Amino acid sequence: MKLVERAAIFAGDDCDRLGVKFRGAPAWWLEKLNVARRSRGLTPVVVAPRRTRSKATPAPAPAAPPDRQSGGLLAIRCCSGVSLPTAAAGDPERLPEFIEPGAFAGFLADLKAGRRSVDLRVGHEGGLLSLATTRDGTLRLMADPAGKAGLLAEADVEDAPWARITHHEISLLPRGCPVSVAIVAEKFRHADRCGRKVRVVSRARIDHVALLLPRKGATAAFPDARAVAVPKGDPTARCRIWERLRGVG
Repeated sequence: MKLVERAAIFAGDDCDRLGVKFRGAPAWWLEKLNVARRSRGLTPVVVAPRRTRSKATPAPAPAAPPDRQSGGLLAIRCCSGVSLPTAAAGDPERLPEFIEPGAFAGFLADLKAGRRSVDLRVGHEGGLLSLATTRDGTLRLMADPAGKAGLLAEADVEDAPWARITHHEISLLPRGCPVSVAIVAEKFRHADRCGRKVRVVSRARIDHVALLLPRKGATAAFPDARAVAVPKGDPTARCRIWERLRGVG
């Protein structure tokens, strides 16, 4: 009790300091302390609440760097405009080639019905390793509705690691990757176009589509034919790239 009495008059009426000093004391002891203080005309001690360290809000985890090899889409412009001189079965002349609008209509119908298929390869010789194929829907071919860009294609490239690396490699090319299309001209005629003799193809089919990566050192027959990498899950970029591909020519 003497300890309580000494505490009761300690520092006179400096209640703030006493509240901090005795905040760890048990409730019964504080009650006796204030009884003693009141008997001496002193203000009761109000214990200051113990400060607790608030848990620091964890800093948000840094955003993961974009996965440069996550794959995505390839938007492909296949055979627009006039090609460089090229050979065709049944034509003894090596001539520039122009594909008429609608030349692939029958072939596209066969694709839709599953009677034919087309693979997307890296180079013409890459038949065993296909990036995408119409057989499983990872490669889709379509005619350009505006009739400007000839045949268009879109490929899902994200399954195999080497396919994702190829997509990344194409994404680094400012104008995209040149594309060569193995066209089989089933019906054609010779005509004068812009002052030169060309082979005008009115019916054709495709054996495969080949990406001509720079390391391959090959040249595409159609100078405007190319594939552009579309980032995965970016519909805005996809629309922008398709508008650009359709507008060339």
